[in-house]
Amino acid sequence: MELLSPAGNMNALKAAVRCNANAVYLGLNKFNARKNADNFSNEEFIKAVKYLKQNNVKCYVAVNTLIKNEEFGSAAETAVFCYNNGADGLILQDVGLIEYLHKNYPEIRLHASTQLSVHNALALPTLYNLGIKRVVLARELTKEEIKEICAKAKEYNIETEVFVHGALCMSVSGQCLISASLGGRSANRGLCAGTCRLPFKAKSGNGYDLSLKDLCLIKKLKELKDIGVTSLKIEGRMKNEEYVAASAYNYSLALKNTEKPENTVKNEKTENFDLNLSEKILKNTFSRSGFTQGFFENRINKDMFGIRSESDKDATKETLGKIHELYRRENQHLPLNISILIKKGEFSVKAECMGIKTRVLGNAPKKAQNKPVTEEFLKEKFLKLGNTPFYLNEFKVKTEETESGFFVDDINTVKEQVIQNILKTAENNLPAPLNFNKTDFENNFKALKNSLTNLNNNYNNGATQGGLILNFRKSENFNKEILKNKDVLFVAMPLNEIEKTGILKTEETEYINKLAVALPRFEPSEQKILNILKRAKEKNIKNILATNIAFIDIAFSMGFCVLGDIGLNVFNSFTLNRFLNKLKIVTLSAELSEKEIEDIKGNDLVSASVFAYGKLPLMLNRCCPLKKGEIKNNCLNCEHKITDRLGISFPVYCQNGYTEIFNAKTTNIGTVKNKFNMLLFTDETQMEVEKITNEFLNKSFNITNKNTKWLYKNGVI
Repeated sequence: MELLSPAGNMNALKAAVRCNANAVYLGLNKFNARKNADNFSNEEFIKAVKYLKQNNVKCYVAVNTLIKNEEFGSAAETAVFCYNNGADGLILQDVGLIEYLHKNYPEIRLHASTQLSVHNALALPTLYNLGIKRVVLARELTKEEIKEICAKAKEYNIETEVFVHGALCMSVSGQCLISASLGGRSANRGLCAGTCRLPFKAKSGNGYDLSLKDLCLIKKLKELKDIGVTSLKIEGRMKNEEYVAASAYNYSLALKNTEKPENTVKNEKTENFDLNLSEKILKNTFSRSGFTQGFFENRINKDMFGIRSESDKDATKETLGKIHELYRRENQHLPLNISILIKKGEFSVKAECMGIKTRVLGNAPKKAQNKPVTEEFLKEKFLKLGNTPFYLNEFKVKTEETESGFFVDDINTVKEQVIQNILKTAENNLPAPLNFNKTDFENNFKALKNSLTNLNNNYNNGATQGGLILNFRKSENFNKEILKNKDVLFVAMPLNEIEKTGILKTEETEYINKLAVALPRFEPSEQKILNILKRAKEKNIKNILATNIAFIDIAFSMGFCVLGDIGLNVFNSFTLNRFLNKLKIVTLSAELSEKEIEDIKGNDLVSASVFAYGKLPLMLNRCCPLKKGEIKNNCLNCEHKITDRLGISFPVYCQNGYTEIFNAKTTNIGTVKNKFNMLLFTDETQMEVEKITNEFLNKSFNITNKNTKWLYKNGVI
């Protein structure tokens, strides 16, 4: 199995390598989801990859932010730069960038970031068609859910990567807008402010009810191996080298433990070691009141919550100094095979490591005047490999027998040359370079915008004339009379809420044709999604609101008209174009400014909807802050609130195994510029729904101080 370690800088990268990680992931100064880490300049990246190649350690580069139109060319150029300079793969979130690279640079290995919110096996066909070779799964999955995805992934030859250690976000990655909404710093753009670590109070909570303990699955590695996980990922690009060293070293020992029947592994650098001690070392290195395995073990409860206490900090101070010895010297982990030939007129050394072969000639041997060179003497010299990544593996000597033997006077010089030859060959093992042509890209970009308009001009049923998509969390706020307005294009609700309206029992076909089933935002069970789609088909519902990339292809293949929700994170024209191949209307990211929205669409005819009204969902959680973690599948539209340190209360809704935390203020962009607008209704009454809908239909708005259009006006950095 691959052990994948974080590296926020060169010191952390070296610590990971010296502590047995066989792969490292890092970010450059742009387009990575940890922009506040030290990160790597282009020059530092080149040096880092050389070091990794010398150690036979793979390098994956996080280019995993959402990309604005104005940045797209630079992001694509960065991807090509990383490949040309030795990156083994790129970790990506932006669907448009993924598709662009797959089409134009198929040589680049692409990994789907956890920011893509992949939690269901139905995503795999889409990822396969996008050229994805590995998917980093959502951190909220249970062992059985991971197992199901792993089994299906094998059918598509897609590898799976699972986080095993480090910080847990409260929200499903890629679906958190709290930092963006409250401060303009987008988690999807790499600038999360860590808002969930601040005081938030829920009823019967501890005052930090959005803060989860760190993850630690060090005792679960055999189970992960057995269910087919390819790569074990340690979180921590913003952590120091001591953290990286401790986590990489202890997890590497735990991986060895999976191959042994006993519960101990010999620890070459310190003492004999067991998994309990390993977990304790990791806890003392960094934790938030201990660790959790809650999601993996399907024990989602109050024990998952924790904060960084003073006792945690004291334990860290005592531990860090002891860790330094783990990464002070190079890790001699690469087997070096040596074959020496000594005969009259020739002293040569052949060496092989990492598949690299070299031959170095020394000075011609001299007849020994005193003690001749022996095999034992030569081996002793080659055992001393100094501060290099090599250890002596096979060693062979062939000598020409003479009466007095030979003496060799430059053994150390030859040995050094052997080492340098292998290191230089390894670091220069780069692929044939790809070319990024800026002019060609700009021409392609212009053509793309033209194709967007042409594509959507061909749509039928009048959708390109503009109108509203009304999205209801519950049916009691809905009045079917609203469907009579021709400019109300679709009304979306969960299927069980649609059934409550009574419309499906009537013969009012015109109403039914406007209904759309809003699929769950988080549902790991492939079968449950298929059951919802099957029931919708049986009830003659024609439309589906897709809330995750996993649900688009299956709904489209079943003949539904598919709409896209904001959770798809459409941030540029390339992503919009990709989704409009199968979606009737795509709702753009709520983090975009008005100017950016206009730039993405390029033309008002394009079927791109804007989040125009509603309490913006700030978090999507599988761990409920209100019920001590647990969410039951029979939780339907449970309404609660959580309060921040300023006394502001945020609505919380539970349903079908997940919760959503909504903004305290209601977004109301109050504009008529957009042809298509999505209105989200959560706690509004039927009268309020009618009033707001009529404002958008009549293009007459009443904006109050309870409304906000912060993101629409300013966007995010």
